[in-house]
Amino acid sequence: MIARGGWLSDRSGWLSDRGAAALGRGSAAAHKAKCAKKQRSARDPVLLDRQKFASTSSVNAALSLAPWPRRLKFLIVFHFDPLYLAFLVPGMLLSFWASARVKSTFNKYSQVASRRGWTGAAAARELIRQRGADGVRVEETPGFLSDHYDPSARVLRLSPDVFHGRSLAALGVAAHEAGHAIQHAKKYGPLSFRSLVVKPAMIGSNLAPIIATAGFFLQSANLVWLGVITFSAFVLFTLVTLPVEFDASNRAVAALQETGMIDAAEVPGARAVLRAAAMTYVASAVSAILQLLYFVLRANSMNDRD
Repeated sequence: MIARGGWLSDRSGWLSDRGAAALGRGSAAAHKAKCAKKQRSARDPVLLDRQKFASTSSVNAALSLAPWPRRLKFLIVFHFDPLYLAFLVPGMLLSFWASARVKSTFNKYSQVASRRGWTGAAAARELIRQRGADGVRVEETPGFLSDHYDPSARVLRLSPDVFHGRSLAALGVAAHEAGHAIQHAKKYGPLSFRSLVVKPAMIGSNLAPIIATAGFFLQSANLVWLGVITFSAFVLFTLVTLPVEFDASNRAVAALQETGMIDAAEVPGARAVLRAAAMTYVASAVSAILQLLYFVLRANSMNDRD
């Protein structure tokens, strides 16, 4: 063991000597390269400018000298348009207000029991049967206010609070979704049109901001206009949604009264829930329109510069 340890220590000393020699050669090579670079920079104005930029931190110099990926990175970090806030904030505030209102209104009338004692699921099934929308299933779905009608599967899905609830809020929401099933059965025009633009609208809402933002960074008005066109499909979807939702709410209140599920004194409570829910769609449409107007304004300003 001692002899082997001595051999290791001798070998490690030999290795360290070789490492030091290599390090010395490396340092000498690095020094020669540095001197050569200084001589080149004295003759090369581009290299001289790069060295000046390294000692100053000028963003403009960085953009003019950096390769394209680095220039794009600087643009992403430093580009900010305060005008966008003027179009973004009103829609955000309206959306927050509408969301808070529908939750508070639903919670308020969830505490008010209907006098006839219908559950949301039973009311929806009865309305579907009476209004000729046979073949539509009523199912429970998880979540809070996750209620919706799926026309492709012909399934009306109600959240637990609505499915089992016996309140005015539960009846109003269940009747509203049943109204969509009735619209589908009656071939209501705006609902059929909305079904056609669903896919283009979803594609537009996902891709348009990316396309338009790329156009801003690349200073390409054509890209921004392409973003405008694709986003227009989503705006159209939000606009055609408004008559669909208002009509479903009107059908719901009328059907609840005509079938005797609620009496005249209970109508204001059911209507208040449905009006609050409708405001969320109004807020969505306003937000989409404002964002589209911003894209159009920016595209026009880029055309003017060109």
